[in-house]
Parts: sequence; C-alpha cells; structure tokens
Amino acid sequence: MAPRNEFDVLAMAKAENMDVELTPASTLGAVFHEGDFVGVVAPGGAGYGDVLEREPEAVAADVSKGIITQWTAENVYCVVLDDEQRVNHEATLEQRTAERKQRLAEAKPYKAFVREWSKLHPPADALTLYGEWPGTTAAEESPGEQTRT
Repeated sequence: MAPRNEFDVLAMAKAENMDVELTPASTLGAVFHEGDFVGVVAPGGAGYGDVLEREPEAVAADVSKGIITQWTAENVYCVVLDDEQRVNHEATLEQRTAERKQRLAEAKPYKAFVREWSKLHPPADALTLYGEWPGTTAAEESPGEQTRT
C-alpha cells in the first residue's frame, strides 16, 4: 500500500529499521549524504467548493476510510462526530453556523485585502531559490522584508 501521509512513511521506514528524520519542507539548507533517501509527501489539490457545504455523512465516511482524521472533520469541515464516528447533526449545524459567523467577523472588502496583501514580500533568501517577485528582484530585496503568512 502506498503511503498516504508522512506518518505512513515514518511507520514504513521504522518497520524496515531505517534511521528516520522528518524535516518540514520549509527547512532551508538541509544536508544530505550518500545513501540518504529523500521522500516528499505532498497533499492533493485544494478541492472543490466550501468545506462547510460538504455533506456531513460524506465527511464521516472519509474519517471511517482513513482519508481524513476526526480532527480534520471537526476543525476543517466543522462536522461533529460521536465516539462511533456518526454525525451529530445538531452539533454540526451549531459548529458550522459559528464558523460562518467567524468568517464574516474576520472578512474585509476585496480592495482592502489586495491593498494589504500586495505590500507583502517573501524574504530575499527565498527569492534566490524561487526567482523574482513581481516588482522586485532578489537583488533588490533586503533581508528582513515582511513575509506572507
């Protein structure tokens, strides 16, 4: 069976008595040696549509199949499951309603978002790896520039 996530990779490597170190993809300057194995686990696409519109039963089925965790069901899809992974419809409705209210409270007009977002730049050392940022070059960036989060 192919690994689905970094935990599967870790379990498979440990089962083979391999010395394993998990390093976040954002780590710069990793050093590898002859014989090292480097594997990359990447998530799939962002999906289609608003997670709050997904049928709660479909989310519960994904948990049962091991596609997503119960934490993801509750914290991303806002689907509340009982101990037997059945949907608690009343609690799910309450949690999804609260999430929608929170989204509205944090929302800002599109023009305001673009105005703030377009002032941000990645750090100069990242630009040396990925190329130019619109309106600047890596040489023009100074260390400590504000980064996107």
